[in-house]
Amino acid sequence: MNLGRIVGMIVALVMLIAAGLFFVFRYTFTTGDLQQVQTAVGIEAAPPERHIVPEGLRGWIRVDYGVEGAPPLGVEDDVVIFEYPESGHIETSTPAPDTDGLLHKHYFEQRGAELVPLGRLSQIWGEYTMRAIEDDGSSSRSFGFFIGTLGEFRDSERPLPGLVPLDR
Repeated sequence: MNLGRIVGMIVALVMLIAAGLFFVFRYTFTTGDLQQVQTAVGIEAAPPERHIVPEGLRGWIRVDYGVEGAPPLGVEDDVVIFEYPESGHIETSTPAPDTDGLLHKHYFEQRGAELVPLGRLSQIWGEYTMRAIEDDGSSSRSFGFFIGTLGEFRDSERPLPGLVPLDR
């Protein structure tokens, strides 16, 4: 047996194992499972979030937390539900989470009765969390992101100074 054939077999075996591990972790563990593991090992985890936008909505999306008199966010199966109107802006009395939990944010477009996943690095850009301190010492928190192509994101007017697109 020559060395090239042995190396080729080892590479093929490693790729097969990697593909198997990807499949197992991608399709057998839910966000809730991962949150339970984080909690068990003492890592504070933000609850999973489902962000739902109307079909065709493009541009900057924002949620303002802790707004007095605004409705709270819904919760379904321990997942916080964000249902954005056509304006792309939600005000909620729900307080902002203490942790960012970017890995627990899932984005969907509502197409009739169907929820269609939106992809990070293809349709979701510029996620940010902002805390504003008012003159009276009170603070407010917001979270936002951009929906569209990378070109649309690069050409868009930024909602915050200094928020710039990164080349990936």
